[in-house]
Formats: sequence, structure tokens, C-alpha cells
Amino acid sequence: MYVGENYEQVKHLGKGGTGDTWAFIDKRSGEQVAIKFLKRPLPKVLLENIKREFLIQAELGFGHENVIKAYEAVLTPTHLCLVMEYARGGSLTAYVADKWKEAQQRGLFLSEDEARFFFKQFLSAVNYCHHHRVVHRDLKLDNTLLDAATPPAIKICDFGFAKTWSEEANMYTQIGTPVYMSPELMNQATKEKGYDGRSVDVWASGILLLVMLLGSFPFDHTEHPDPNTSEAHLEVWLQQVSKRWSEVPHMAEAVKKLSPEIKDLLNRIFVIDASKRVTVQQIKRWVFLNSNSHSNSNSTGVRRSICPTLTRALLVRSPGTLGTTSRCRMATSRSGTRSRRSRRSWTSGTRRTRWRITRPWRR
Repeated sequence: MYVGENYEQVKHLGKGGTGDTWAFIDKRSGEQVAIKFLKRPLPKVLLENIKREFLIQAELGFGHENVIKAYEAVLTPTHLCLVMEYARGGSLTAYVADKWKEAQQRGLFLSEDEARFFFKQFLSAVNYCHHHRVVHRDLKLDNTLLDAATPPAIKICDFGFAKTWSEEANMYTQIGTPVYMSPELMNQATKEKGYDGRSVDVWASGILLLVMLLGSFPFDHTEHPDPNTSEAHLEVWLQQVSKRWSEVPHMAEAVKKLSPEIKDLLNRIFVIDASKRVTVQQIKRWVFLNSNSHSNSNSTGVRRSICPTLTRALLVRSPGTLGTTSRCRMATSRSGTRSRRSRRSWTSGTRRTRWRITRPWRR
């Protein structure tokens, strides 16, 4: 896979629904980055999600250490390449799964202290997104990555289902992963009255916490394995509205391993009536009660303007119309220094960040 003279290919990281992701070395900085390759021409149905995913990460990532950063969009004759921060530690899913043997002995996949450590960072990132009027709508272990630090920091990624709002956080689209979706998101009636995206993120956060501890989902669709079917959604929803999370048969014994404090928090999260569900701010007060936050306090970043070159790049339909590789670069100096060529800069207690639109590379 070729991106340009500034990048050296390292290895294949994985294949997702929209494209392949590879690890590259950025020769300018010597750092590894993750590059997502989206084959052109891009399907019209994916355009909005792809644009939203990259722009939200570009706007928010540099303001909080627990959100994956988006560095650059590179347009080649065959692919749109999204250059992002590389989280060397893999996904939280793999991290929890590797604890299976330990769980057989101690009963929990992650100890409550370790789960709390990750959950603090996770909540800080979610709260930061909500503060900037962004809801994720697909929070899950698969979309939570780890860096290579000891102990690792988490990185929320994959904002393809995310959405911004201006006046109200009310939304109408049924979207997400069934085992993480809240009852109001699953309910067909929601299509008419809408739902609060922030409450949806809170429910998913509770699922993530519970899976970190017990390694299983309270509400699942075992009878209908394909998560993209209406039957799978219905199976999960019927479980949610018929039994409390702690009364589901396969959870009854496992719940006994949890402390009263954890069960109390989960009882406040898994509330069918979204208006009575605990908020992220209320959870943070509970989780930070007797300890200091691990997350970087440097999380007051100002959202930036949308890069017009990326928008135009997404709308280029024919692979043959572009003979050279063009770039829309998030010109953020990792040392915090300011570029004379920056068109727009901002600072709010964090590093300075600019959009810089560069000329196409010349051969």
C-alpha cells in the first residue's frame, strides 16, 4: 500500500467494514501511525459516515488524550487514506479476553480496581465529547484501544456513528451494536419521538464496565447471532424490558462477585426510563469519590473548523480524475511549536493545533 514518500509501510493491522488499516512510519517524525485505506470511488451511502468519523476525531482528538487523534487525509488515485494515531496496545476487547485464565481463579476478568482505572479514562473522554456536543452512539470494547504505556491509557476511536447537535441532543436514527444499545434506541417507537444520544452513551458505558468485570453481556442475542437483523434487536430489547440486568439467568451467579458499590452504579445506569438514568457527570462524581483521575486534565480543547479539502476529496467520484496525490494535513506540531504557514490556530491550555492545506506532491 502506497501513501507517499513521507510514509513507510510496517504491517497490516486489520480489516473493517469500510476498509483496511495498516501501520506506517511517518518519516518526518519517526512515529508510527495507523492509516485507514478507503477504496475509491467511495459509495455514496458511506460518504457522510466517513467524513463525520474523520472530522470529529480531527476536531476533538487533540483536546483529550483518551480520544484517537486524526492527523491527515491523503487522497491517492485509488484510495482515500485517513492518517490517525496508532494505539500499539490493541483493543480493550483483546485485553479483557486475555484475562480469561485469571478469571477462572479469581472470578473477575479485570479486578474492580483495574476496571475502575480504565473506566475513569473512558468516562473522561465521553464527558469531553458530550461537552463539545458530540455523541458517539457506538461505544464498546472494540472501539476502545490501548496505548503502549505501563499502565496503558485508553483511546476511544471509530466515530462513524457519532453525531453532533446544536440545540437538543434528541436523535432518531437506530444505530449501534445491539448488545450495547439502550432500550429506547432499540424501541421502534423511538423513530417518532427520538432519544437523547447522551443517555445512549451512558447505557453503553455501563455495558463496557460490566464486560470488563464479568466478561459477558447482560443482554445478548444468542438465538439470532447476526447483529444486523431486526430479530437480534428484538431479542435484546425483550430481555431488557422483561428483566433487570442482575436477574438475567446467565448473570445471576456472576453478579455475586461484584461489590455493592459496583452493583449500585450499574443499577443506576441500566434504567429503562432514560430520563431517570444517571448522567455521565453523576457517574464521574461516584467514580472519582475517593481517588484522583488518571486522565489528563488537558481536555478543554476548542473544536476546529472543518477542512474543506477533505470535504472535496470525499466527493471526488472517479479514480482517474486525480493524477497526483493530494493532502489535507492536520498541521499540529507534536512539540507544540507554531507553524508560520498555518491558516488558523487556536490554543486553550493545550498544544496549538492548525489545519494546513498543502500543495499536491510533485514527482
